[in-house]
Amino acid sequence: MNTLKTIALLGIAHLIITACNGPSAAPSTTSQEEEELRIAPQQFAQEGMQIGRIQTIAFEQNLDCNGSLQARPNGKALLNAPLPGIIQSISCQNGQTVRGGQSLFEVGGTPVIDLQKDFAEAAAEYGRLKSEFERAQTLFQEQVSAEKEYRATQSAYLVARAHYQGLKLKIETLGLSPQKIEAGEFYASYPVKSPIGGRVSGLQANIGTHTDGSTALATVIDAERMQLQLNIFPKDLADLREGQSVRYRLAHSDLLYQARLHAIGSAVNQASRAVDCYATLSGPLPEGAIADQFISATIVTQSDSIQALPSEAILQTEAGPVVLLLQKQDDEGYHFVPTPIKTGRQYKSHTEILDGPVQGQFLTAGLYNLVL
Repeated sequence: MNTLKTIALLGIAHLIITACNGPSAAPSTTSQEEEELRIAPQQFAQEGMQIGRIQTIAFEQNLDCNGSLQARPNGKALLNAPLPGIIQSISCQNGQTVRGGQSLFEVGGTPVIDLQKDFAEAAAEYGRLKSEFERAQTLFQEQVSAEKEYRATQSAYLVARAHYQGLKLKIETLGLSPQKIEAGEFYASYPVKSPIGGRVSGLQANIGTHTDGSTALATVIDAERMQLQLNIFPKDLADLREGQSVRYRLAHSDLLYQARLHAIGSAVNQASRAVDCYATLSGPLPEGAIADQFISATIVTQSDSIQALPSEAILQTEAGPVVLLLQKQDDEGYHFVPTPIKTGRQYKSHTEILDGPVQGQFLTAGLYNLVL
C-alpha cells in the first residue's frame, strides 16, 4: 500500500506541475483521492485513449528463413529419348499445359528400325526353338531321345526366349506394339510421351536435331505437386520439428500462405552453406507462382496461449511496471488506480502478464503523455 501511495503521490505532483501547460490527468476528489488518477473526458478523447481487458493471445516463437518453390520429385519430369535418333516432329511448346501420357515428340532414324528388325528376327527364332523344345521334351519324357540332346535343345530355347523378352521390353518402352512388329509392320518413329501432366518448360529441341538421350528434350512441371525448399542454418535445426506450421509469401508480395514442415535435412548444402528442409503446401499454389521462385518464410517453432495486454498499457516506474485499472467512470471522467504487475514475454505489440489483476478494465491506449 505504501508503494501505491508513493506512486500516486508522484503522479499527483506531476499533474500539478504540468497543469498550466495543457490538459492532464487530475487527482480524484473522492475518498480514494490519494490512490486514484482521474482523467477528464476531454483529455481522454484528445489523447485517443482506450479501455480494454486482458486478452488471451497466441504467443509464438518464430524462425525466419528464405527458400524457393520447387516441384516435388514426382511433380517434375525430364523428357529424354530412350533410343538415339532424329527428332521428326514436336507437338508442344514452352508454357503449354499437357496431360500425362500425351505424345510430345516423334523420334525416328536407323536405331529404331534396327531394333524392330532385331526383335522380329528374335521372335521368329524364339518361335522355332520353342517348337523344337516342346518336341524334344515330349520325346525325352517318352524315353525316345537322349538326355544330352534334350538339354541342348532346352538351353538354346531358354537363350532365345531371354533374347526375345529383352527386345520386347525395349519395344514396349518405346510405346510400340510388339504384335504388329512380329507381323512385319514396322514403325518409322517412336513417340516420347510425358509421364505426368503439367506445363512444359526448357524446350530447346528442333525438328531434325539428333538426340542421344543424354540431354533432356524438355521439362514438365505439375503445379499441383509443388513444395517449399527452405534454407535453414545448422544452428537453428534444434528448434525444428516435422509438422510445424510455416507461413510464406512470394517475393514482392505481402499475401501470406500456409505450409507445413515435413522433412528436415541432415547435410549442409555446400552452395548455400545451409540445410535444405521441405514443407508441404497447405492450400492451392499462389496465383502466378512458378517453380524455383524465391520465397520468404516464417516457421512457427513454438506456440502457446498467454494472458497479455498491449505493451502501451504498461507504464514503467521506479517501483516497477504498473497498469491503470479503471475504478469507475462518471461525469468527472475516468478514475484509475495504478496497479503493480509482473510482466513476461513480449510478442508483437503485446506483453505477457505473469502476476497482477486479471479482471476489470485497463487503460490500454493514449498513455504516452502520462508520467507516474
